[in-house]
Amino acid sequence: MNTTNQLVEVVIVTYSVDQQRCVDLIHSIRQQGFISKNIQINVIVNDTSDVYNNFTHSVQDIENVKTFLGSEFEVAPTRGWRSQQWTKLAIAKNIKTPWYVVIDSDQKMYPDHIIELEDWYQDSRACYKPVALQTIEQGDYKWFAEYYKNAAKFWNISLDKYANSLLSETPPVMMHTESVVNMLLHCNKSLIFKNLVHDFGLYWTYLIKENLIEKLYTPILNVNKKHLLIHERV
Repeated sequence: MNTTNQLVEVVIVTYSVDQQRCVDLIHSIRQQGFISKNIQINVIVNDTSDVYNNFTHSVQDIENVKTFLGSEFEVAPTRGWRSQQWTKLAIAKNIKTPWYVVIDSDQKMYPDHIIELEDWYQDSRACYKPVALQTIEQGDYKWFAEYYKNAAKFWNISLDKYANSLLSETPPVMMHTESVVNMLLHCNKSLIFKNLVHDFGLYWTYLIKENLIEKLYTPILNVNKKHLLIHERV
């Protein structure tokens, strides 16, 4: 195992509609490389056991792919946005590396471009896409601003210092495994299922509370789309 694969794993949450796209994404990672061509890929199938069995069969010949059924993480055995949010956090207890990167199953690799480790990890810190609270409030998904405020209220912190450098809700997102596991000791899925917070906002505000942002992360100030994946929302 090389040092890259000792540092980070991939997590993808998928369901029936995106099943084939997810398979294609995994193949493209193996062909082109996302941080590493043979990086460990963990797929949570947030759907019924039939969908899970079908997906598992589709990837059985691809090395370093581990599949999980969504219901393993104490969610109902059906697909849903809130359960998807929760499983991105709950999976941390199954990750063996210091970091894991969350990718959406409806994304695909930018053609003919290899995403290197240094695109997402520099000077012992993970890179992240910063977004201002005001930008979120004025955007198409302005309810994420309320999720951030609710999360800050839950942790009893202020967003003022980081109002211009919140974590974008758009994957890929690098997650610090130990911090997610520690966070889960102090909260549970009800925050998400009551539609009060979202996964990345809960996590980011927890890091603010613990004074871990600067220690763990560095912002990507000039985002080159070749460093990201392409959304395939149809």
